[in-house]
Amino acid sequence: MEQKKSTLKEIKATVMPQTAEGLQMLMEETGLTIGEVIDRLTLQMCPDDLGFAVCFAKDQVFFSISSLPEEEQEEALTKIIIFLAGLVPVDHLKGLEQAAISKRAERLKEYKEYIEDLPEKDTKRILKELAILEKIRAQK
Repeated sequence: MEQKKSTLKEIKATVMPQTAEGLQMLMEETGLTIGEVIDRLTLQMCPDDLGFAVCFAKDQVFFSISSLPEEEQEEALTKIIIFLAGLVPVDHLKGLEQAAISKRAERLKEYKEYIEDLPEKDTKRILKELAILEKIRAQK
C-alpha cells in the first residue's frame, strides 16, 4: 500500500502504554512504519471484501471476549450468536445447528492432527487434558 507523500497527512497521537507497545510489536513483526500499521488497522474496520469482512469479524469477536473467564466467554458467544441470528432471515437459520456441529468436528480433527505432530510426551499430555475438558463440559 505505497502512498504518495501528497496523499499522506501527519498526525500526533497520545495513546495508552499498551497501545504504544502493541503498535511497536506490529511494526517489528511486519516491518511496516507506524503510519502503515495505523492505516491497515483503520482500513480493516470497514472491509469491502466478503472473505476479509468475515475474517475480521471473527477476529474481533475472539479479541473482545479473550480476557473473560471461560464461562463468561461461552455466555458472551451465545449472546452474540443470538444477536446475529436475529439479523438474518429465518430460512438462513435452517441447518445452522448441523453446520456448526460439522464445523466443530472438522476443527477438532485438525487440532488433533496438529497435536499428533508434536513430540510424543506433549501429545499425550495435551490429549489427556482435552479428554478431561470434554468430561467437564459433558457434566455441565
